[in-house]
Amino acid sequence: MAEAGDPVMVVVGGGAIALGAAQELCALQGHRVVVLWRQDPDFGRAVESIGAVHIAAARPDSVEALNRAGVRDAVTILALSPDDQLNLHAALLARDANPRIRIVLRQFNRTLAHKIEQNLPNCSVLCRCRGRPLMLPRAAIPGARWPADRLCGARRRKLWRRR
Repeated sequence: MAEAGDPVMVVVGGGAIALGAAQELCALQGHRVVVLWRQDPDFGRAVESIGAVHIAAARPDSVEALNRAGVRDAVTILALSPDDQLNLHAALLARDANPRIRIVLRQFNRTLAHKIEQNLPNCSVLCRCRGRPLMLPRAAIPGARWPADRLCGARRRKLWRRR
């Protein structure tokens, strides 16, 4: 069970991927997991049932919502919504508030994902989250460096196409 002094990990998103990532992060000892998403009673109950805290906000990518989630003191933010713009905006606002925060960012545009990862320090970008959900907790650990190809499973697909 997480305690008040434990480091915070913030998950932005309201789908199965965000809930699954929060559940895996809750299994790690010594972290508090906060899920930031729009008001949805069913999703809120699901988040609380796995041991995370749900913070509802009309705009999850707003400064106010991120501050309520504790991003100023968080060690990691995982922006996992299906909206590329919302994810990038939330991640950049989190970095403005906390320059040491680890960023795990979901992007559907592979070219943009590689450019973000090259230019944003302490950041891993997932191009497609269907591939390897088990990589999310590893990518969320501060100091980890997981290139987008490893997180997306892109190398495996390229090798398969050559055969």
